[in-house]
Amino acid sequence: MNSTEAQECKEIIGRVGSKRAGIGLETDKDDTLTSQLLRATERHSVPNTCSCEPTATCPICKDDKLAAGIAPKYDTGKLQFSLVPPVATEALASVLTFGATKYAPNSWQSVQEGERRYTDALYRHLEAYRSGEHLDRDSNLPHLHHAITNIAFLIHFEKERLKDKT
Repeated sequence: MNSTEAQECKEIIGRVGSKRAGIGLETDKDDTLTSQLLRATERHSVPNTCSCEPTATCPICKDDKLAAGIAPKYDTGKLQFSLVPPVATEALASVLTFGATKYAPNSWQSVQEGERRYTDALYRHLEAYRSGEHLDRDSNLPHLHHAITNIAFLIHFEKERLKDKT
């Protein structure tokens, strides 16, 4: 592959990367730019070699990466749990741990009229927070930690309620 042909591949690869970062593509098969890259490399008659930088968006370099033990991962459109702030997970865990010690693990799932009662609890914690009270007197944990936990409970109850309707 000469330098002009290599540059053409690099430009297409750059557009693939930009497009992926901008909107998220489902698969390489559906990616028009990847198809352009394949056609460009076919025109250059380059069997399984490429002078571009190794990248998972280059179908030729992908083979090189596989040989090196690096596999592509097509996870566009899947939940990105790494985006959840660890402090939110810690807040949930702190209140759930407190509740498991005070009552029993997962006992919140069996509370009579749970949806109504946890809605009430959510508003009590939010109003205490709005009034300037940072920590819950009983648990000594932040009211907002209790609020996010109550919301998690409500999400659970709603999902169960909707599941029962189907």
